[in-house]
Amino acid sequence: MIGYRSRASNAATPAKAALNLWAKGLSCDVACYGITVNCIAPAPIKSEQTMTRLHPTEAARRLYQGEYTDRIFR
Repeated sequence: MIGYRSRASNAATPAKAALNLWAKGLSCDVACYGITVNCIAPAPIKSEQTMTRLHPTEAARRLYQGEYTDRIFR
């Protein structure tokens, strides 16, 4: 589809996937020593891009701000 841009597609998506795979591989390598590996994915950052691209309508923004940002962005 020409001009279609997925809302979930950005530069961070492949970077997060690569970090998760790296952590899984590392955990396999060090498990025999009793070492565990954790990978923490960052939450969305409140920015103009987040609000306009991920939540394009005013209703979607209000829902996002009411249910999510009240817990995260205090």
